[in-house]
Amino acid sequence: MSKKQIDFKDPVFALNWLDTAIGFERRKLSKCPVLPDMAPGHEAAQGWAYVVAGYFLLEQAFKLLLHLRKTSPARTHTLSSELYDLLPDNEKDTLREYYRDYREACDRATGFPFRNLDSFLSNLDGQQTSSGRFVGSFDWRYYLIEKMTGAAMPIVSIEMLHEVAYGATRIMEYLVHGRFEPSQYTYSHRMHWPRKRKYLEWMTVRINTPELHLPESGLEILWGPDYRHRYDFLIHHGNGRFNIGFNKLPKDQGIQIIDKRDEVEAFDPDEGFKSIGIVR
Repeated sequence: MSKKQIDFKDPVFALNWLDTAIGFERRKLSKCPVLPDMAPGHEAAQGWAYVVAGYFLLEQAFKLLLHLRKTSPARTHTLSSELYDLLPDNEKDTLREYYRDYREACDRATGFPFRNLDSFLSNLDGQQTSSGRFVGSFDWRYYLIEKMTGAAMPIVSIEMLHEVAYGATRIMEYLVHGRFEPSQYTYSHRMHWPRKRKYLEWMTVRINTPELHLPESGLEILWGPDYRHRYDFLIHHGNGRFNIGFNKLPKDQGIQIIDKRDEVEAFDPDEGFKSIGIVR
């Protein structure tokens, strides 16, 4: 292994290029997904380019994150013991949450065999040879024409690779620019954003419909629960003021709780806006 230090780019540009690459890989995968096949080799060949790129995205994300933490990463392809394990505990916990949340909340990832990020990364590194080299990434890189070096190919979820790399860039964004708390960008939070836009449209129609009277106080359940018993909910403060939240329901037993999930589900923004004289 080379002892030469990595000459990193300016973190602002490096972070931007990582974000750009992750975004394009996600878009490519959505437009041209890997299709299930009775021949596992054919299915693996479909995903080969995504997997190899995903390995490198995750490796570079870990290395830049270590660089931002004033730790000099080794020139290695070993993800777990030589890169991830060197991260501060709080950042490892954040990445674990990105992994766990995606595995539990995304239908496409439910049931993925590795229950936590640590075991997933160890699996990606694959078998260790007598020389001490982990061969997981090499087995995938040369899969198309060479026999495997390890006993088994690492099991890969391309989307998991993307999600963990994305989580690392959210930590970097916070370190480099001091903005956007990483814990607020997990998959579950990102899925809340489009729902929130619909709630705001629903409330716009309600506020502008004279025959509807908004409560002066109380909590309305809008969606949920998810796997962590979190809901989308709206809290009224009177005079048309309200807050939309995504979390476990408040424990205040004195607050009036109204279930509006069916009403929100049935709301059609176009028809709703037409009802108050607005064509969107």
